[in-house]
Amino acid sequence: MEWQEIEWYQGEGKLVSLTIAKSTNATGNQIPWMIQAGVVAEKREYKFVPADNYNLPSKLIVSSENHTNFPQLFDINKTFEVEVLLVPENRYYGLANPIRPLLGGCSSMNHKYRGPGTLGCTFRLKNDSSNYVLSNWHVFVNSNGRLGDPIMQPCRLDGGRTSEHSIGELVWYRLDSHFDAAIAKVYDTVKVGSGTTSQQALGSIVRPEKDMEVQKHGRSTKCTHGRIIDFPSSVQVLHSEYPDGKLIFKNQIRCRMNAENGDSGSIVTTTDGNLVGLLFAGDIANFEYCLANPLDFTKESDGGFHDYKDDKMKIPQIETFN
Repeated sequence: MEWQEIEWYQGEGKLVSLTIAKSTNATGNQIPWMIQAGVVAEKREYKFVPADNYNLPSKLIVSSENHTNFPQLFDINKTFEVEVLLVPENRYYGLANPIRPLLGGCSSMNHKYRGPGTLGCTFRLKNDSSNYVLSNWHVFVNSNGRLGDPIMQPCRLDGGRTSEHSIGELVWYRLDSHFDAAIAKVYDTVKVGSGTTSQQALGSIVRPEKDMEVQKHGRSTKCTHGRIIDFPSSVQVLHSEYPDGKLIFKNQIRCRMNAENGDSGSIVTTTDGNLVGLLFAGDIANFEYCLANPLDFTKESDGGFHDYKDDKMKIPQIETFN
C-alpha cells in the first residue's frame, strides 16, 4: 500500500491530517484512491464517513493547488468536494486535537511511532516542581525508544508533528512481570491542567479490590465503566514488542470494562477519582475485558527492561496527581 500524508487547512474547518492511499486487494486488483481523515474512516465513491465524535465541517474542499506533493491521480488544478456524511456535535479528545492545558486520557506516543496510545495522567514527584506524565512502556518506549526521546500529544496517527506537538521527554520506563509503564517529564513551556478529559480532579492511589467499581479514561473509547473481577491475577500477555512476543505478568488487575486499541496507557480510577491502576492490555476478541498494573512502584523489578534518567527516578515517589 502506498501512503501519502499531507496537512490541510480550509477556512474555519481544520482537517489536521489527510491521508491519501492507493492499494491492491488480496486478489491483486487495484483499489481506487481512498481519502481517509483522522483515525477511523471509510470512503465510498469519494464520500467520507468520519469516526464517531470527530468534529468536521459539512464540506471539505481539497485542491491540488495547496500541496506540492499531491497525488497525480487528480488533475493539477482540479478541486473537488468530499461530502461529510456525519458531523457529531462533540469534539473527540485526542483524535486530531492538541489538548492544552495537558490532561490525562488523550492521544499520545513516542515521536518515533504513529500510535495510537493514551497519556494516562499528569503528576508531580516529591521535592520536584516539574510536571510528569504516565503511560505504558509500549506507548512511550516500545522496541526502539530511548531515554530523552520526545513524547507527543497528539500522536502522529492523530495529526501530531514532532516540531509542534512534543510535550516532554522520556525519563523512566519499566517492563517486567509487574509493569508495562513509562514516564515523561513535561517541558516547562507546556501548560498542565487538572484531571483527565472526563474527570476534573484525581485523588490518591488506592489498593485494588475485587468487585470494586472502576472507570478508565482513554483516547479511543474515552470514559468507560466496569468493575474489577480478579486481583491479584497472573496472566500471559501477547505483544509483538515484548521479548519473544509475550510476557507473564503477576499481581495484575483484571477488569470487565470496555477498552480498545489506542486506550493503552489509560488510568483506571474509582468512581470518585482515586487511582487504581494503569491499563495496558485488553481482550481483542470482544474488548470486554482489560488488564491494569497496580501503581505500586516499590515492587522490586525481576528483570526485563528498566531505565531512568537520574537516581531520583529509580523508584518514582509521586506526591500529587494534577
